[in-house]
Amino acid sequence: MSTDVIEIPTAAYTIRVRARHGYERNPAPRVYVADAIAEARSADLAEHQRQERALGERRFAERGKDAEVDDLYDQLNDEIMRAKTLVAREVLASLHLTVDGDLNAAIDRAFFSRNAGCDMCPCSPGVVAGTKLTWLGGAFDVWVEAR
Repeated sequence: MSTDVIEIPTAAYTIRVRARHGYERNPAPRVYVADAIAEARSADLAEHQRQERALGERRFAERGKDAEVDDLYDQLNDEIMRAKTLVAREVLASLHLTVDGDLNAAIDRAFFSRNAGCDMCPCSPGVVAGTKLTWLGGAFDVWVEAR
């Protein structure tokens, strides 16, 4: 494994910290939580995802055409944000011996963003730490994945 990556196994998941190279407009770390990890942490999320899979072709209904589908997606999206932010905050707290900066502010102000990794589109949703932190003297990102 490269020296600009560390892997931290836990009982519930694997944390992978990776140095970010190149210019970044926002140096705050991003935490990308795998869907399976978020679903394992939230019974509500698991249930909403089960309901979403059961919709079949109705999943593709245009917003505003089916109130039941709209409501389910609103609940699903809210729970994704809650579950992934909860896990990201726990993971950031676990890095207290590894990173430099105001970790409490990063945790307290962390927020979910559909555009965490890309300002152009929602291709890489994640949790953005609330302030700049550094690892090995530079910016970094974190991936939380199943063991």
